[in-house]
Amino acid sequence: MANFIAVVDPDATRRRAFLATAAPLLPLLPELRTGDALSGDFAVAWAAGSRAPVDVHSAAASDGTSVTVLWGDALAAAPTGRMAARDIAAAWGAADCAIPDAFDGFFAALHFDAQFGVTMGGDVFGIFPLYYASIGDVLLLGSSPELFRHHPLAPARLDAGGLVGHLLSFGALEGRTLLQGVQRLAPRCALRWSGGTVREIPNYVIPSASSQHAGSLNDQVMMLDEQYAAAVARHAPSGMDIGMLLSGGRDTRLLCGYLGGRAEGMRALTFGRRSDYEVRTASTVARALRMQHAVVALPSDDLPGNGLLQARWEHLGGGFSNVHMWSAIAPLRALPSRVLTGYLRESLDFRLPDSAFDAVFSSTFNRGFVDATLRRLLRAPLRDLIEARSTRMHAMYLATSEQAAERPWRFQLSHYARTHPGGVPWRLSFGAWPVLPILDRTLLNAIASVPLDTVAARAAQDRILRERFPRLARLPLDRNDFDTEPLVPSPLRHRLNHRIVSVRRWAAHVGLTAGERERRYYYRTYDINAQGWRGLRAAAEPHREAVDAIFDMDELRRWLPSPSLHIAQRDSIHDGFRVKTLLGLMLWAAEHPL
Repeated sequence: MANFIAVVDPDATRRRAFLATAAPLLPLLPELRTGDALSGDFAVAWAAGSRAPVDVHSAAASDGTSVTVLWGDALAAAPTGRMAARDIAAAWGAADCAIPDAFDGFFAALHFDAQFGVTMGGDVFGIFPLYYASIGDVLLLGSSPELFRHHPLAPARLDAGGLVGHLLSFGALEGRTLLQGVQRLAPRCALRWSGGTVREIPNYVIPSASSQHAGSLNDQVMMLDEQYAAAVARHAPSGMDIGMLLSGGRDTRLLCGYLGGRAEGMRALTFGRRSDYEVRTASTVARALRMQHAVVALPSDDLPGNGLLQARWEHLGGGFSNVHMWSAIAPLRALPSRVLTGYLRESLDFRLPDSAFDAVFSSTFNRGFVDATLRRLLRAPLRDLIEARSTRMHAMYLATSEQAAERPWRFQLSHYARTHPGGVPWRLSFGAWPVLPILDRTLLNAIASVPLDTVAARAAQDRILRERFPRLARLPLDRNDFDTEPLVPSPLRHRLNHRIVSVRRWAAHVGLTAGERERRYYYRTYDINAQGWRGLRAAAEPHREAVDAIFDMDELRRWLPSPSLHIAQRDSIHDGFRVKTLLGLMLWAAEHPL
């Protein structure tokens, strides 16, 4: 991971003072290496994992020195391949570059030229967090809004509309953050700043349904198979020393299939207890492919510290439900410097039976608050902003596509996918740099080109596993449920599966403790009533009064009672999202007085 801060400020004294305050705060974890680069009115500083790919290029320009910094792996369209900072400078710094090129892979890049100004961009999903604030002739850029407040011209006041947008959409609606004047760069856009003018320039568009693949279902699946294989080969080429975050589900199993013989001897890591269904199913894959497999149970007592890190540095830009992933950094450091992961793959198969706005943003599917609930929770005048922000969200939803059926997954790619699963790679890269083949425009174009039914409910993915990788399809599969029946079960297993599931469900209710009876990894990890989350709730409790100005305290107490009290929930994963958002806001408000 790279945590960076950059500034363009013609006042040299102010610029140096800002960096002197902000730069020492960048290493938010131990064992990070720091760096910086300067040119005229521009300065950038960063703290990154000791093995993170960071490249800096400086070149003489007619009026000074241009500086380009690349954090991560940026890939140009084939056959050009992997980029260096010098290549980014050539692409973005050309005088005729009206639209900065988009690149594949998980990365962020920053280019400064005194004549043309600043260009900033990242991966096509926009999951590498990129923030900016333009204040007259001053520009602030960073991977977090946190350090902006140390510049004397940057307001540290709450953006009420940004807060309401977060609560409604589970993300930075229209890029508005919790701080006034601070924006998150939109996905599939690059930032251009010159002479005090800032623009977000779209540089990649996911094709619409109008360009759909005309072939048969079999042709479509074969085409997707070819593009998946090509993306894995591009992002994790032969000869690269790479590890794997191995789950028990489909996404990493498919990656394993495309790795083929390269998987043998590869170091793989799975989080959880050895009794978890997730771990047991992942272990069968590791054994079948002769991978070196490590299993690590992330400590629950780290959650209070993790929660503070996430609230301070992410400002709810990464949600607040998976704070446990900060604890994954240490075990990742035992793997190679790059790690293959299936994060975000499932986001492209996201489909709903009803694409109407009210259905998509009902309490059943949405991770944010519905209007009526938010009206009870917020105080006036924040309450008065709900209708306008909800109307704007509705308009943005409709604008995602002319095809109603496409809208749910296109909208969630820009919101939930960036906030929840998309927030994890940035944290993981402190330990090892994530490699995500899904961040590939050619593959995205292919997925977008097939009818929705081809990929919905993982139909194409399952067919590829069954037909292309039958050996892996015959192994038990984790579905985040008691059911681990393989995609291609034996006749005996298929006949007994219902009984197996029933026994497991019964056993879950007769364990001696909650920890012993819950073997579904994510249900246990996300349970707001679990020991780790109670510890985090206890750490946040002294700061309840910090949000008194924005929340009705009785309603807040109904949603988030004392840490000693049980919170009723039907689903320990889905039902916890909103409660945890409130928890994160309490911790954030403790350091950002409202």
